[in-house]
Amino acid sequence: MKYLLFSHGFGVKKDSRGMFTDIASAFPNYQAVMFDYNQINYATNEVTVVSYSKQAKILEEQINKIRKEDQAAIITLIGHSQGCIIPCLIEGIKINSAILLAPPKVLGSNRNRNQNITTDQDGSMRIPRKDGSTTVLTKSFIVEVRDTSPLDLYKRLATMRPTIIVMAKQDEILKDNDLTSLSDMAKVIKINGDHNFTGQDRKGLIKALSEYL
Repeated sequence: MKYLLFSHGFGVKKDSRGMFTDIASAFPNYQAVMFDYNQINYATNEVTVVSYSKQAKILEEQINKIRKEDQAAIITLIGHSQGCIIPCLIEGIKINSAILLAPPKVLGSNRNRNQNITTDQDGSMRIPRKDGSTTVLTKSFIVEVRDTSPLDLYKRLATMRPTIIVMAKQDEILKDNDLTSLSDMAKVIKINGDHNFTGQDRKGLIKALSEYL
C-alpha cells in the first residue's frame, strides 16, 4: 500500500490546521497517517513543543509502525514548515521519498518578537497565539533550535531519499527563504501561496503535488 505520512509544523496539531486533511482527501489512493509531535492540553488550550530529538523519535516510531504492519509499504513523507526539519534528523530514515512544504531556511525567526512572550522558572517560554491557544516551548527545544542548521539537514535528507522542496512565493512567515541553492540535490519548485497555502492557493498546492503523487 502507498502511504502519506504527515509531519506537522511548529505549535500546531497533527492536521496542520486542515492543510494535511485537504491533501489527504485529494489523494484517496494513499493511506494517510497523521500524528501529534506536541503535548496537547485541551483543558488549558496549551500546546507544549518538545525537543527536536524527541520529535524525531516520535516520527521514527510512526515509520516503524507502518513498516511492521506492511513490509511492502511505499511511504511518502510530507512535511510542512518546521515539520520538514524532523525527518532530516533520522539516520537512514525508512521512507521512500519526501516532500517538504515551505521549509525554513533559518530557525529562530523574528515572527514572534511582538507577541507577549513570558518565560517560566524552568526556562520554558509561553507564546500566546492568535487562535487563543498558548504554545509552550520547552528549554530543550529552545537549545536544540539554536544548534540546528536547516540547509545542512535538507542536503542530508536529499542524499538519502528523493526529495522535493515546495516554496511558497508569498510566504508571510519566512522572509528571504530562497532554497534554490539546493536544486542540484533536490527538486525545488516555487508556487503561489502564503506559508500555509490558504484559499485558492491550496488547490494550486494539490495540483503541484499531483505531479509527484
